[in-house]
Amino acid sequence: VELLSSSDFDVQKEAAWAVSNATSGGSPQQITHIAHSGCIPPLCRLLKTRDDKIVTVALEGIDNILRTGQEQGHTQFTDLVEQCDGSTYIEELQETAPQETYNRAVQILRNYFELEDDTEQFDGPSTNSGGNQFLFGNNNGHSYGGNYSFNGN
Repeated sequence: VELLSSSDFDVQKEAAWAVSNATSGGSPQQITHIAHSGCIPPLCRLLKTRDDKIVTVALEGIDNILRTGQEQGHTQFTDLVEQCDGSTYIEELQETAPQETYNRAVQILRNYFELEDDTEQFDGPSTNSGGNQFLFGNNNGHSYGGNYSFNGN
């Protein structure tokens, strides 16, 4: 775990592989021990690298750790990821990462973090009482600019 914070990127990559492998095949107790050993912040920092494979490896390790925490009924690992801006880095991957990485990032955000929904619910356009005219803008039920009907009448 110490090697994840090495100044040598090649060493960090090998350490990330080791941690990811250990979290994918380890027992919950072993994964918890690895997480408590301080691997979460350096794994989160690796999410900012330009090496897509290492980003995927780091995401897998983070996902395995978060799943273990969730299965044990606590949020301490999720809290650690948030404290080191890991959730922000994961969100940013949605904009720049290849499709496979994007999918993993979305899955992690949906499974372990509260998503902020900054879009309003859209139920489609408003229609008049007969359902045959679209109402545009804030027109309080009045249609403007013509009497367009989409039902052939």
